[in-house]
Amino acid sequence: MKFSKHKLGELLRVTRGTSLPGTGYADEGRYLRLTLANFHEEGGFKDFKSTQGKYFVEAFDNRFLMHKGDLITPLTEQNPGLLGSVAFIPCDDLYIQSQDVGLITCNTEKLDKTFAYYLFLTRSVREQISARSQQTKIRHTSPDKISDVEVYLPDLPTQLRIGGGAEFRIPPRLRKSCTADYDPA
Repeated sequence: MKFSKHKLGELLRVTRGTSLPGTGYADEGRYLRLTLANFHEEGGFKDFKSTQGKYFVEAFDNRFLMHKGDLITPLTEQNPGLLGSVAFIPCDDLYIQSQDVGLITCNTEKLDKTFAYYLFLTRSVREQISARSQQTKIRHTSPDKISDVEVYLPDLPTQLRIGGGAEFRIPPRLRKSCTADYDPA
């Protein structure tokens, strides 16, 4: 199997979410603000234990409304090990992408999205993202710094075989969170 060296910026684009104000939240509503709490450090989407005060009820730019299968990564690390984690959004039109979450858009001619998920979770990628981060206590990265990460990739057909070539599936434990009558209690 032949591998070629690339910078992530040649393969994908990371875009920052919107800056939401500190007001405009309620215990009930239609949209939840996506936060760092939605990431498992080892990768994967983590549902809130509580939605109290998490619904955003003010107007916002719909470009930041997430869709099922969107691949996201944290741009801020409040707990060690969070940078470089990734998750797939489990459902349409529920979560708003906030500014501390990056949306990963793959160039589908060069990089399979499922393969990208596993690529981000490799030690090499996570260490490079961590090494490029700023601050000491609460660390930050940026789309540009992620774009500079170097990786080695097989060709696209091999990526599809490794990644399973399957579209994102909602894990059973998250299916309930995508319904209108969602109650995490």
